[in-house]
Amino acid sequence: MAGKPAIKSLVRRYGRALDFESHAYWRERPIVPDTVVYESFAGNGMLCNPRAIFEALLADPAYRRLKHIWVLDSDEAIRAARSSWPKNVQFVRKESRAYYRALATSQYLVNNATFPNQFSKRSGQIYLNTWHGTPLKKMGYDMPGGGSSSRNVLRNFVMADYLVSSSPFMTEQMYLTGYKLRGIYRGSILESGLPRIDVQLEDEARARARRTLEKAGVQVGDRRVILYAPTWRGSFYRPSDETTQLLETVATLQREVGTDHLVLLKTHQVAYQAAVRSGLGRGVIVPNDIPTNEVLAATDTLVTDYSSIFFDALPTRTPLAFYMPDGQEYDSTRGLYEAPQDLPGPVASSLAELAAAVRELVESGLDGLDPQRAAAYDRFVEQYVPHEDGGATQRVIENVFGGRASGTVHDGLDDDGRTSLLVYVGGLRSNGITTSMLSMLSALDPTKYDVSAFYGPPGSADERKNEKLLPESVRVFPRVGGYNGSKRHRAARRSLFNGLHESHHEVNPEQIRPYFRDEWHRCFGEAEFDHVIDFSGYGPMWPNILLAAPSGRKSIWLHNDVVADSQREVDGKRPLEQGLRAVFSTYRYFDSIVSVSSTLAAINREKLADHARPEQFTHARNLLDGERVLRLSGREADLGPDRALRPGEEFGKDLATDLSLLEDLYGPERIQELTARRESVSRAFEGTGPRFITMGRLSPEKNHARLINAFAQVVVEHPDAQLAILGTGPLEGELRALVGLHGLAGNVHLTGFQSNPYAALAASDCFVLSSDYEGQPMVILEARTLGVPVITTSFGSAAGALQDDEGLVVARDTDALAGGMLRFLEQGIPHKPFDVGEYNLEALDEFLAAISWTGQGSPVAAPVDAMTSSS
Repeated sequence: MAGKPAIKSLVRRYGRALDFESHAYWRERPIVPDTVVYESFAGNGMLCNPRAIFEALLADPAYRRLKHIWVLDSDEAIRAARSSWPKNVQFVRKESRAYYRALATSQYLVNNATFPNQFSKRSGQIYLNTWHGTPLKKMGYDMPGGGSSSRNVLRNFVMADYLVSSSPFMTEQMYLTGYKLRGIYRGSILESGLPRIDVQLEDEARARARRTLEKAGVQVGDRRVILYAPTWRGSFYRPSDETTQLLETVATLQREVGTDHLVLLKTHQVAYQAAVRSGLGRGVIVPNDIPTNEVLAATDTLVTDYSSIFFDALPTRTPLAFYMPDGQEYDSTRGLYEAPQDLPGPVASSLAELAAAVRELVESGLDGLDPQRAAAYDRFVEQYVPHEDGGATQRVIENVFGGRASGTVHDGLDDDGRTSLLVYVGGLRSNGITTSMLSMLSALDPTKYDVSAFYGPPGSADERKNEKLLPESVRVFPRVGGYNGSKRHRAARRSLFNGLHESHHEVNPEQIRPYFRDEWHRCFGEAEFDHVIDFSGYGPMWPNILLAAPSGRKSIWLHNDVVADSQREVDGKRPLEQGLRAVFSTYRYFDSIVSVSSTLAAINREKLADHARPEQFTHARNLLDGERVLRLSGREADLGPDRALRPGEEFGKDLATDLSLLEDLYGPERIQELTARRESVSRAFEGTGPRFITMGRLSPEKNHARLINAFAQVVVEHPDAQLAILGTGPLEGELRALVGLHGLAGNVHLTGFQSNPYAALAASDCFVLSSDYEGQPMVILEARTLGVPVITTSFGSAAGALQDDEGLVVARDTDALAGGMLRFLEQGIPHKPFDVGEYNLEALDEFLAAISWTGQGSPVAAPVDAMTSSS
């Protein structure tokens, strides 16, 4: 019995391997001319804009040559559909091998949502994305956290040759702003109107739609139709719960309007399938295979909530009512482009209000609207559906299939005058690279620079926290899915990345380069950038993808002595050697190799002479977000309450009342911040003795053991001295043992990872760095920002990190380090104020010069007004 799960797992793995091989095979086969693939709502049916375009092409003799392939999500749906269409219409099941063959080899691709993560449009294919309606709900970056959650949508959009728009609002607010396509999208936006609405405007549309409902078992008779069409916001795991609730709403409305009206429910496909399985709503729920717009043609009154369906009802002047019992909550979490009070129909928050509103609409129609709602209706028609004249489908077909410009077409959207940057930002873990990256992105002026961030999807709470810190102006490309390619390609990639024994030299470059070009295109579609930057510099996958960019100057950052990094040993192993040697092999292809200090650039230039030319090397210091350091430390925190005490409010009644009053006066977030800062300090220090602190990963190059040994000498003369070591790493156990060996448990505190280390840093008397090598130690700048004196060992780039009048540099040995700390305690050390603003102006100048570095002469300094702030 125990072997059955293993066998099933093996069969699944074998099946997935065959799927990948099949997909890779068809991606190398010729594209079949005059084939069109249609997908709507992930295969949920032959619906929406793709359906309208399909039927028009099928009926037009000029396009008789076309072969049509529809994607449906089940074999049952395919069997039901096959008998209704001619032989030049084929069907494939979503996610099947036939599906991926169709995606890989069809000339035209039409979707109203997104193709899956594996999809990558090939050269010679034409991708038309029609989207599925004008949005009322905020989309993309307009939603809180919407950039990351919209990653596959953005990927599909930048890959599309054509995007369909209903109006100037949809063009500007959804595409160019909501999904940040301005400055990057190289296709055309067809502001044509929505093809799916055309069916509502045809002659005899109403009569035909009513016949369709009757044929599907919906007994309309001569009754007027009220359609309830809410958006989906229930649980995908318990859809029957929402179905039951929706049917209760329908029953209530039916009782209110009487027998001369029929109330129907058009629901989300998930709830629909649950209803079909349960037998609920027979004769009331509109069958899923009837296009929504055909139902709208038969609709006399529409009731909805946040669904974009109501925009489609505007061209036929259908009366509207909005049922929003959770309106305030929904608006605060997701957000709406139009406030409920400005919508073109009455808004109800309870069933009783809704019933009254629907009765009024049934009796009086649009004539019964109050002046404000009537004016709103006219405005909505003018603003949101200006192109709906019944010709939207033809305009789209002429542009995409006929090769003729028709209607309003927006081109050239990728050139908006800004310089475009794509930055691989690293793994987003809390470390110096991430901190420096966030500071740099925040400093770039978004009116001059169009910046995109590339990274793997965050896998931990810490990474997600840092993802949220990316500036709102930055477009994000979290990498989703994986490479398309055969086993042969994957083996070549592994060989390329295995740099330990230089086996990557055995890889045929012509074999592997198309593989990375394909991955570039899968991630970024047709987008091009002026500058492509690997800001991390660790990990061989990312530079190989970035080097496949079809345009732009390419730079890679070196945050450390990378050869020393590759030789660093932990438990007798060199964990970074294999990956870094593979990274070294890419250096020759970059335009500039940027170290984070001039001293470090000289070190890397010498050590990496076998991998890159001397003229490729340059430098740019990292930027520092001084405002954030000060804010998190508490140095610039507002300590006053949000309001004054009111009559009758006083402290000292009891603990619960006092805590509640504190939270009301100061707000929960400020209290949490204050509590976290105090906890951080209490974990770091005990007693009232002098406080030393260090921050950094507990790994060999930081040499915390030397610091502990030196501090043992300090404690002999100053028994109350304290040393806080903030950070985690592979040497934590050894360091704790060393603290115990010296009997320093009461003096030395290893605090582990601190999400906010600046509170403890601000509470210390002196910062100490005991490293054997560093790149540009940002912790030194952070300490100086907080006015904390600095002692550091004389590693290779120390001279560039700390001048003689800015702190104390000592030899890299225990006695010298102990002597430096004793000198601080007994007579003080140099301590020059640090001007963060001036430093950042210089550092940003260096960054912009480095990404434009040609290796000839001195880099041209960029103007200082590229900064958004001086902090």
